[in-house]
Amino acid sequence: MSIKEIKRLVILDNFDESEFKGDIKAYLSSSNKDISIPSLIVKWRKDLIKEYLGMIYSIGFNKNSVINTHRNLLIRKNFSYWWMTLLAEKSPIRSKSIYKILQYRTIERLFYEKKCTHLILCSENEDLHELLLQWSKNSCFSYERKKKASKKASEINIKTFYQRLPNLIKAFILLVRFIFNKNKFLGSSNKMQLGNFKDSKLPKRLIICPFPSIDETMATKGIFRSNYWGDAQALIESDVNINFLLMFTPTLDCKNANEAIEKRDLLKKKSNGRHNYYFLEEFISFSSIFRIIQDYFFLYRKSFNQEFIKKNSFIKGSSTSFWKLLKPEWHSSTRGVVAMDGCIKLKLFEESLKSFKDSDDGFYLVENQPWERALNYSWNNFLNAPLIGVQNNPFRPFDLRFYEDKRVYNMQHKSSFPIPRLLLTNGKYSEESILEYGYPKEAIKFVEAYKYSYLLDQKKYHNNLNLKSKQNTLLVIVDGLPIFANKQLKLLGEFLSSNETDHLNIIIKPHPFCDISSYLNQYLKNINFKITNDSLKSLWQGSTIVYASNMTSSGLESLFIGLPTIIYIDHNSINLSPALDFEGAMFASNSDDFRSFMELPSYPKSKNEYLYLDKNLTRWKDLLLSNYN
Repeated sequence: MSIKEIKRLVILDNFDESEFKGDIKAYLSSSNKDISIPSLIVKWRKDLIKEYLGMIYSIGFNKNSVINTHRNLLIRKNFSYWWMTLLAEKSPIRSKSIYKILQYRTIERLFYEKKCTHLILCSENEDLHELLLQWSKNSCFSYERKKKASKKASEINIKTFYQRLPNLIKAFILLVRFIFNKNKFLGSSNKMQLGNFKDSKLPKRLIICPFPSIDETMATKGIFRSNYWGDAQALIESDVNINFLLMFTPTLDCKNANEAIEKRDLLKKKSNGRHNYYFLEEFISFSSIFRIIQDYFFLYRKSFNQEFIKKNSFIKGSSTSFWKLLKPEWHSSTRGVVAMDGCIKLKLFEESLKSFKDSDDGFYLVENQPWERALNYSWNNFLNAPLIGVQNNPFRPFDLRFYEDKRVYNMQHKSSFPIPRLLLTNGKYSEESILEYGYPKEAIKFVEAYKYSYLLDQKKYHNNLNLKSKQNTLLVIVDGLPIFANKQLKLLGEFLSSNETDHLNIIIKPHPFCDISSYLNQYLKNINFKITNDSLKSLWQGSTIVYASNMTSSGLESLFIGLPTIIYIDHNSINLSPALDFEGAMFASNSDDFRSFMELPSYPKSKNEYLYLDKNLTRWKDLLLSNYN
């Protein structure tokens, strides 16, 4: 009888690998090793994503249950709150479980492909350990875990104290804050003027739009130019009356409701009579608060019906349950702040859209967030006009919000997936990716990426980089989320402090939503740099290399014009860069990566299929003349 060969797979995460000579080693925190878990996730992403979508579909629409999750959460006759849960949203940013599941499934697949008999985990990752332990027990193979010295107990502060509060209390804290802020919007607009236009014979268009993020110079002249709509806004406004339904999000330049109202009122005062501006919060009354509370407790009661979720928290072909990872997201979606925020958004759109029943059409920017499902349901419930969703940013291959199991689009009942009449995509890459996962072809139209038309006029850069040259400028484009901005600038500080960079000009462009002053003081204290709020359009020409976050589309813009571009990635989360498949993009997770890319940069090749570019916006013009047929 032959003795079965022992083959050990060792999963390493910043551990000394010297004791594992002869073993198969895979690395959790590096893309530059022979076997890299992050690289394998990218390589196998289509299979991984499809099986994840299959699990989410089973959780929502279990055919073997008398009542499934979707039916259980019917909050309105023709609308299931299931579509607004974190599970159905599938946001890689908001749902931390997604990357952990993809990471685990990659290890599982690698283990079987290499025909291993033993598994060793060298990592402090508790969630991954519990999944691997469960798998080893179910499949009867040897599993071992190695840990470093235990960490000190975390410091108790206001943030951690809040996180430990029961979901119900956190939900009502959110509601109280909403009521307090809502009071500032009440009476800020004369809603009696709804539909009061200078030329009442023109068609009426409703645009749901983030606010402020506007061209301040144009605003002083009474002209509203959103930074989100770019060159397309003038077309959309042509020969129609516009009702703007504004969704306020605080920025560094507009921190509160009072400042937002002041900006809006200035626009209104100087308007030519063809534009009206309303905040979403203006359309809700105190009586509506009671319905919000009623809806919340409906979800709260339903949250305890979770047995059918537990039974379906498996990926086909695997015996490992992911319920423990999904449980916090389920509870937040049905008992916590996500539940309360969803109930608020649903009521806000129901109340506001009642006032715009005479709209001939509507436009909004698509990111497939939960509030968009509430918008689409409410629109279809109150209006017969077409609602058009517009893809604002380049497509991100790992943004699971744009993917569904194909069976979702085959549903026939009235509470099926709420989508806009038309989805306008801005590139061949987006089109092919969305269609691959079942999005109805007849519901897609292709238009120009209006925000990026300027790229056609940009000089194409193909200069050789010399780090020692005084002529070189590193343009740092900082992420808008504090957690990623912090990590991105930390890596920059590590590189600059350990390398000779005195001859490198450093320009830092912050995101308008993120205050980075504390990070700059912490990581770049003794480094010379310049802060700028100039437009990227004006900054490209003076830059020789770009350092961007993986969340921003600016990295893709710099690649389009041929600038060497280093994109920061965090190996504890999904790579959400739209440039993931762009030849020549450089992804750095540590200072060694950064240094090697700076010394030997990669020069990108043009990828025209990523974005439809046309300064004349021909596709847009044809669409607006077509009645959306």
